[in-house]
Amino acid sequence: SKMDEIAILKGELPMEVSDLEDEITGLKTRLKKLESSVSEIELEIARHNNNIKESEALIVKYENQLDSVKNNREFDALTKEIELQKLEIQLSQKKIRETTGNRDSKKEALDTISAKLAQRTK
Repeated sequence: SKMDEIAILKGELPMEVSDLEDEITGLKTRLKKLESSVSEIELEIARHNNNIKESEALIVKYENQLDSVKNNREFDALTKEIELQKLEIQLSQKKIRETTGNRDSKKEALDTISAKLAQRTK
């Protein structure tokens, strides 16, 4: 019976190797997808940071224009533009916080998959 067990195990060995190879391929694919996703998220964060800088520059511009207004309509329009840019900054900051959380969770998954892949390829 011991010989039979060894023969059965020997017969299943190619299937186990194939399963491990498939698992490694799947892990590598998931790893690449997560890496590209993290890259996209970092680009999105950079875009939001640029939006914040642009809004801050516009606020400074509008505040400088407030010094030379000629009527109430101009003043009201500039004040509304300043408020709008401040809201844009708040929105971008909120999106950065959300995106950063998403990026961190993806990085954790990336680390987990990397560790699993390293374990499988040993």
